[in-house]
Amino acid sequence: MTQAEALAYNAGVRATLDYAKLVAQALSADPSWKPTRIPFAADALDEFAEAAQTLFIPMPPNCAEDAIVAPPFPTPQSGGTETPASTELRQEAIAQ
Repeated sequence: MTQAEALAYNAGVRATLDYAKLVAQALSADPSWKPTRIPFAADALDEFAEAAQTLFIPMPPNCAEDAIVAPPFPTPQSGGTETPASTELRQEAIAQ
């Protein structure tokens, strides 16, 4: 596994944790949830976050996990339009 792959994987794990936190916040803010369920959701989130910490791939000390930036070419999800140069980059990335 390359360093870039490890960084991308760790970013995915971090994004999953962030999403779980948003869901827990939304559930705790929803008045239709019974008060007994909110602590359960918070406990489950804490356990999930603790377990997810084991999913991270250890990185060397000189490797910054915050170094992940946007892809070098626009993706359909980002709503970007491709140029000939970005199409070439995308094709190179797919070929690898």
